[in-house]
This record gives sequence, C-alpha cells and structure tokens, in this order.
Amino acid sequence: MSEIPEDVMERAREWTGPFKGDAAGALDSLRRSVAELIGENPDTWPTHKNAPLAIAAAVAILVRDAQDAALVPAALSAQPVQPVVKMRTGDHVLHRPSQETWVVAWADYETGYMAPCGWPTCQARIDDCDIVKDATDEESAQIVAALAISGRTDAHKATQIADRSVSATPPASAGPEPQGEATRLQPVASPVQGYRDQIATLAAEVEALRRERDELDLLYKAASDLGENNHRMASRRADSLDAVLAQCREALRPFADIAGEAWADENGWTDAACQNDRIRDWLGPSAFFAARTALKGASHEPTI
Repeated sequence: MSEIPEDVMERAREWTGPFKGDAAGALDSLRRSVAELIGENPDTWPTHKNAPLAIAAAVAILVRDAQDAALVPAALSAQPVQPVVKMRTGDHVLHRPSQETWVVAWADYETGYMAPCGWPTCQARIDDCDIVKDATDEESAQIVAALAISGRTDAHKATQIADRSVSATPPASAGPEPQGEATRLQPVASPVQGYRDQIATLAAEVEALRRERDELDLLYKAASDLGENNHRMASRRADSLDAVLAQCREALRPFADIAGEAWADENGWTDAACQNDRIRDWLGPSAFFAARTALKGASHEPTI
C-alpha cells in the first residue's frame, strides 16, 4: 500500500480534534459514534464495509428528518383549506380553451368530465372550466327536469348526479340535541322530487299523445288506401268507357260518310243520298251488327 502524502495527513490532522491517532483510527472512531447515534451496532456497522459512504448517508437522513420535523409546527398553524366549490347542473361556466360560456348539463367529478346544455352534445374536462355564475337549487332542479324529457342520450346522468348529491348532503341541524337523546337524521327535502313527479305526469301525457298519434296514423293510412283504391277503380272505369266510346265511333263510321259523301245533314237528306236505292244496297249486315254490338253488347236479346 502506498503511503499517504504528508500534506494530506496534515489536513486530516486539522479535523481530528483531540484524537491524536492516525487517520484510520479517527475514521473508525467517527464510524462507531455515528453507529451509536443511529442505533446500530458499532462493531458490525456498516455491513457493506464502506464507512465514508455510510456516514454520509446517515448524516443526510438525519438532516432530512430534522427539516421535516421543523415543518410540522408551520403545517399545524396554517389556515384551513377552503372547500372546493363544485359545479352542478344549471351553473354558468367559462370554458377556457374555447373562451365560451356554457350552461352546465351535468358535471361528473368521478370521471372529471362535464357536459354543457345545447346541441350538438359534447364533453369537456372540469379542470378546463371556471364557474362564473351559480345556479340556485330551484334553477338546477328545473334544468334537471327539463333534461329528463329532452331526449338527450346523456340526460340520465344529470338526474343520477343530482340524486347522488342529495343523498350525500348532510341534514341541517336545528341546534344541539338534548342530553341523553340519540342523534336523529332528518330527511333532506329535495327539490328534484317535486320535478320528478311532474316528469311522471308529463310522461303519461306524452304516452297518451303517442297512442292518439298512432291511431290517427292508422286512420290516415286507411283513408289513403281507400282513396288509392277508388282512384284505381275510377281509372279502370274511365279506361273502359274510353274503349266503349272508341268502339261506338268505329261502329258509326259507315253511317257517317257513304262513298265519301254525307247522306244527311241538319236539314235532312242531302242530294248525295240515294233516291231510289235501298239502304241494304249500300250497307251490309256487318255495319248494323257492329252498331248494335257497340250499343248493347255482343250477346243480347233481339228487340221485338
């Protein structure tokens, strides 16, 4: 082992105090003192045999514990922390990222998210919002009731959170209880309950209106079907009449003009009419049969 330089030994002797041995003896004396100070066995501490490192660590822990102990009186004398005001349905809040003012539909502190009223629905972090106006109990309950019948897919959360808040609210105390009398929990009057009854009434009215609407839909469909059926029947009748008219026109065609000339006009027989010829010389039986068929049909009893 190489010898320790004399200047190093000189500096070490300046810090050994009354101990007049060598540097190793001074370090061992310090090690044993620190071991006793922290409650360890001086003959075995530290087990890893690195005395300077163990002494430095022990001193650091002692200093830290002393600093923590110094903070205790200050912590005990500090002002009590003010309770955090939580937003609820109906409050007006400023959404800092968008700089928009919203009316709260619900605020769920278990998830850390809230949703504003209005459409389209959305959600935002509660930490991004600041309350700018508190809603009264009545205003909050009215909005909870309105959301319940609004048709919003998340409307149930407003009711659930309101019920949860009511059940967690401690009852108001009217003063100290008489000695010897057990403390009784007074029921909490919830404005939500009154609106819930109104919601039930409105829901019944809505259901009645829906049934009436369904009945009207059935009547409208029946009337529409009847109208369409009547239209089809009228259309078929018109087509049939058009066919009869066309048949009559075709049957009367031989009588209108014979050999390209009219035999009769409004004044009677014309000069083109046959004078001495018989009608059968000009018109055959097919012309008369066609006219008769057009007027009375192909099958009929002869007129006597």
